[in-house]
Amino acid sequence: MFMCGGWFKNPLSSMSLLLGWSILDELSQDLMPNNRDFSTSDVIASVLGIVSAYIWCGSLRTVHNAALEGAVDSVLAKGKNWFTLAWTGVFSITFIGLSCWFLLRFAFGEQQSNAAFFIAVSITISVLLLLIIRKSKIKLYSFLDKNTVLYILGSMVVTFMIGLGVCQLGYSPWIWAAFAFVLSLRYTWGQVT
Repeated sequence: MFMCGGWFKNPLSSMSLLLGWSILDELSQDLMPNNRDFSTSDVIASVLGIVSAYIWCGSLRTVHNAALEGAVDSVLAKGKNWFTLAWTGVFSITFIGLSCWFLLRFAFGEQQSNAAFFIAVSITISVLLLLIIRKSKIKLYSFLDKNTVLYILGSMVVTFMIGLGVCQLGYSPWIWAAFAFVLSLRYTWGQVT
């Protein structure tokens, strides 16, 4: 909303507002009597998520991608499509999350909630993106060639390595792995467009 709504002419202003809000939100959790403490990991996750969103938004703003942006905007301009996306997302994350949670619990003998959630979110995002692609009639095959697939596989390997490395430092690997994956895919996007 802040990135594409036209409320701010300068993207750095809107990004600064969102970053400030995320830090204020985390500080307020520590001050309120709601049994929540300030978490540096939550601040880092918020900051990385906001920066990731702005990186992608900036990549779609190039003249070369105007047709792609117009196709996606036409899908998101209709309330019916938002309703479809919302219900698809809710159903997908619930069904996949519960299925993964039970499968992982059966396989490992204990709860693996973070892994189940990570898998469910990743698959749900993919499903929602494919739904947007289908509704906007974007020609996906024009982006997928041998180099693109190699870049995406390389992104997955880099993400896995960063996740393992960060896990050894005691931080949640999901936040850093997701950020690395977004940056890697942004690089891939730049190479194929």
